[in-house]
Amino acid sequence: MAIPTAGDAITAVLNALQPFLPAMNPGLPKASLSIARAAEKPACIGNVIGIGASGSIASRERHAIRMEATARFAVWGLAAADVDAALTTLSTKILASKSELSAQGFLKLSLGDSALYKHTTANDAWSACADYDVLFELSYEDADGATSLILPVAATEASTDDVWSVTADHARWDDTAAPLLSIRGPARFAGLATLSFFEDPVTPPAGAVTITRTYDGAPAPAPVASLDAFVMAAAGTPPKRNIVVSFASLAAFLAPFAREDSSVDLANALGAEDTYSAARLSFLAPFTLGSIADRFEIAYADAKFNRRAVVYLRALRAGG
Repeated sequence: MAIPTAGDAITAVLNALQPFLPAMNPGLPKASLSIARAAEKPACIGNVIGIGASGSIASRERHAIRMEATARFAVWGLAAADVDAALTTLSTKILASKSELSAQGFLKLSLGDSALYKHTTANDAWSACADYDVLFELSYEDADGATSLILPVAATEASTDDVWSVTADHARWDDTAAPLLSIRGPARFAGLATLSFFEDPVTPPAGAVTITRTYDGAPAPAPVASLDAFVMAAAGTPPKRNIVVSFASLAAFLAPFAREDSSVDLANALGAEDTYSAARLSFLAPFTLGSIADRFEIAYADAKFNRRAVVYLRALRAGG
């Protein structure tokens, strides 16, 4: 995604204020809107204004361009009183829309100077200008040309036979490697989230996927027919502690996920940007891993994808 410029911020200001222009009167020049003055202002250090979520799986820096400007409205009327009425209506409409304008990025908006009324003999009309001082912020997400994401890690130190490890809730599968996602308890899971890119969406990688709830020293897990059956068995009373559900392909595994209104652009090896789509799957009921011996695992059948694609996979814990 191209990083917006100061010119983009000015265009956004004009587009937001354009609907407030008075309607044209027959025989008179059109009302107009222009930027009489503009100066770019720093938003914060590095223009970073916070951290934004990319769906349910990743976080990215939110940047902003701030523009201090004067927006100038020029209105016309057959008489000075008509111009005065038009300016009053304009001011009323703008001030009544402050909440909507704030949501579009207007941090400050106030009526400034108004030019003296001017009579034009050519068309026997009156005109005047009204200036509005604005502080506008155009925000955007920036991956800084990254080829990968730094995912939020809900990590816990775990001890098994005096060997310490750090377990996290996410994995990345691609055409280089598709490692096992294995999470130990204690934990409680409410769903899954993905952030994915497929060079050929019609033909995604072909490998199978399994989801397992098991424990250390367990025999081969018992198969269940569907993901819903798996979740309800794992969440049951008493819970099933050693079960597995299989998906014939990656596409079948991803099919139940609901698309989120979020995407991420990341640079590929050639320097071009690939667009990643976010999706989320909420379990019918949360299920619990009661102890460190319990494991929740998601496995791709092959060592890596057989074509260019990337899937970030994250297990969502109940309560965040």
